[in-house]
Amino acid sequence: MINLANSNRRNNPRAVAALIIRQVCRHHHSLNTVLQQSLQPLSQQDRALCQHLCYGVLRFQPQLENIERQLLRKPLRNKDSDISALIQLGLYQLRTMRLPDHAAISETVNACEALGKVWAKKLVNATLRQYQRHSEQYQQQLRDDKTAYYAHPEWLIHRIQQDWPDQWQAILIANNAHPPLFLRVNQQYGCREQYLHYLEQHNITATPVVGCHHGILLSSAIDISQLPFFDQGAVSVQDGAAQWVAQLMAPQSQQSILDACAAPGGKTCHLLEIAPDSVVTALDIASDRVEKIQQNLTRLKLTATCHTSDALDTSRWWSGQLFDQILIDAPCSGSGVIRRHPDIKQLR
Repeated sequence: MINLANSNRRNNPRAVAALIIRQVCRHHHSLNTVLQQSLQPLSQQDRALCQHLCYGVLRFQPQLENIERQLLRKPLRNKDSDISALIQLGLYQLRTMRLPDHAAISETVNACEALGKVWAKKLVNATLRQYQRHSEQYQQQLRDDKTAYYAHPEWLIHRIQQDWPDQWQAILIANNAHPPLFLRVNQQYGCREQYLHYLEQHNITATPVVGCHHGILLSSAIDISQLPFFDQGAVSVQDGAAQWVAQLMAPQSQQSILDACAAPGGKTCHLLEIAPDSVVTALDIASDRVEKIQQNLTRLKLTATCHTSDALDTSRWWSGQLFDQILIDAPCSGSGVIRRHPDIKQLR
């Protein structure tokens, strides 16, 4: 758990981001989980910055760690892993973000104070300015380390090379790209054409997803709070490929359907949006994930029976009545969604 008791720390997006990255990398906590616990004290603008920094650093962390090792005379101690994360945050800003270098360095250095480690200000300042002066040299040296160059762990590069010998490099490069933002229009709220009109009224550029009856692709990612009628249940965020599942299942009125690995509930909700009077049972093994399913159902004004249970333990949740359809989106490595969840590189 991140300690945000200090008010300076709680209100500094870079300090919060450094602590979040430490939780993911050293304690193997899910980025989504830690973000939900940590962003609340920040303003809306600072939340967006903190989230962007966390995703960016974790997306390119093998590169940032490589450069950090080149810059430091000796590694930082484990108890100063927050300062290591802060240096990586600074490097990410200098390499990728459209911030003036002096502002990126100054704000990152000031975050040392928010972390309660004033002694580190000179170290962070000197390290980032050294990179600023010789960035091309450090970037060039990344090419000598395949893990750093492609920003993937060695085991994953090896597996992708084995499975996709002709496309492995393109796959790794694509994994490091920012993910597109797809929306799914709730058919119980309105049609896709109507929602595209709402987006146009809010100056949000979007196009329908070919083949997906309810899908919309935004031209650039935005905070979901900016989406018209999101809180009222008009749309959900769901990848275009995932939207095909309910569409292909084509649920019918009064059908009994089991979603056996349901969290966070995207497919459960899509099934009910298509056939609101179908009878859907949603299972997940973790209570906090089942709570997320229920939150999505509530926002979308849909109803399903949710159970916290292993699907194999049928005595805990099954009445004995046969289902018309069963959906099993079984747990896997998650390597196909690294663009959206870059912490997978750290957690698998």
